[in-house]
Amino acid sequence: MIYWIFAMNKQFVDEKLLMKLGMRKDCMSDKVALITGSARGIGEHTAYALAYLGVNVAIADISEHGQSVANRISNIGGKAEFFNSDLGREESRSILLQAINEKFGNIDILINNAAQIQIGHTLNKSISEWNSDYSINLVAPLNLMQKIIPKMLKSASGTVISLISLEGMPFMGSYCSSKMALRSLMISLAKEIPPESGVSVFSVMPGAVDTLTIANMVNSFSKLIGVDESEIRKMMSNNPGYEGLVPVTHAAASLAWFCCNSPQFHGQFVDGFLPLSQHGVIDVQRKSENQSPDHQNPNIPNFERDMNELIGINRSLENRIIERTRELEVANRKLLESSMTDPLTGLWNRRYADLAIREEIALSMRNSDDAPQGIHLVLLDIDHFKSINDQFGHSYGDHVLKEISIILKNQCRSTDKIIRWGGEEFLIIAKDIKDYSIEFLVERIRTSVENHSFISEDGKKIKCTCSMGFAAFPLSSQSFFPSWETVVSMADSCMYAAKNNGRNQWFGIDADMDTLQNIGMSPKNLNVNELRGYGLIKAMKPM
Repeated sequence: MIYWIFAMNKQFVDEKLLMKLGMRKDCMSDKVALITGSARGIGEHTAYALAYLGVNVAIADISEHGQSVANRISNIGGKAEFFNSDLGREESRSILLQAINEKFGNIDILINNAAQIQIGHTLNKSISEWNSDYSINLVAPLNLMQKIIPKMLKSASGTVISLISLEGMPFMGSYCSSKMALRSLMISLAKEIPPESGVSVFSVMPGAVDTLTIANMVNSFSKLIGVDESEIRKMMSNNPGYEGLVPVTHAAASLAWFCCNSPQFHGQFVDGFLPLSQHGVIDVQRKSENQSPDHQNPNIPNFERDMNELIGINRSLENRIIERTRELEVANRKLLESSMTDPLTGLWNRRYADLAIREEIALSMRNSDDAPQGIHLVLLDIDHFKSINDQFGHSYGDHVLKEISIILKNQCRSTDKIIRWGGEEFLIIAKDIKDYSIEFLVERIRTSVENHSFISEDGKKIKCTCSMGFAAFPLSSQSFFPSWETVVSMADSCMYAAKNNGRNQWFGIDADMDTLQNIGMSPKNLNVNELRGYGLIKAMKPM
């Protein structure tokens, strides 16, 4: 077995396990991850796993042991930095984020792993103890997300994972309720962040993992209820697919996998065993000896009932809900796509245009301090299409429309969106055009249509041509930013000017809104011939 080995010959990363889950060394190079509570336990080993994948890891913890974790990663060639931070204090969190930004830059991955667990009778805990638990378990993740997610949204990329627990366990009222509040917070936040934003936020329940935290919990429970630690450990070992507690390297590998595959889990509550069971590492149907119904201890009936039944029943219900939710999401997505797809050509339809154009503008604005750059709207109309329908019939006209749609798919780039605008008209949303000539794109489309042979039902070869017009965002204007409908109207004026000039050609406008206003022309009522005189029209043929 191959391992990524650190000092003292101790295994910190199970390389073979990561590979079985489909991850390779340095597959996430140059990403930056902040893992809270990463001096020990799940956070520590997740830091090792992500460092193995090439991530720059920010280890944030109040314990100085975090420095040893960072040293181990650095000694083997990984990139990590320890930031001593009291996450319960807002000032400390602000200093932490500033230091990470100076060291690594913006954060790509945030794992809210830090947790505070104080075992005791729920009604006997003081308000200050409740506030302390909530400060670490809920307020700190919220505050970090408030500061980090806006930057992720601006770069249209990011992953936020919060580790949570079961809904309720005895003597852990403040911990469980704060973790459930965090889970609800993640769901609410995901509903405010659209999936197409590029940012994924969701929750993961890792199960009972073999860490120092679990060991301390076992000790506290033993003292509280007077039961031997070995008995409590058996009851806490009710993990599907395991004979005991979950190995910490397994929990870490699962979290690393979720980081690599985050978009598909946006807004969900996910069982930490999912990647391990999907890749055949564990069999979640296997029952361990510790899960036998014959295992009873008369001294602790309530504790065992609460612990075992909650772990078993709640996990089963959650998995059913997750599965059903995914099925509904897939069905809804297919229904939405169907309502926005042209049944004849398979292209997007006009209903989709509003959503797609606004989305591209929003994404471009996130990457620009002023206005979106490089978005062009191109209108294409098939020349003499009515004559084709009249001479050969509407079924052949449909055939021409299908063929044109295939040509557009072949000639446009993967980043372009093609829409059946209506009748014989098509709309193309071409983005990132500043480094790629719009004239080259439309000319390539025009010549492809002109050179294509459309074969009729009786075998005759028919030639078709098209006329196009285009206009761009932002038209270099700071004083007035046009609506996308206005830009389509400008492209439409150019397209009809191309038709009036003999067809089988294209015109495009190269004027900002200020210039149009200065010459007394409305963008919704363009005089292309007059604009040509001002040198504001790009044309394939002289007018």
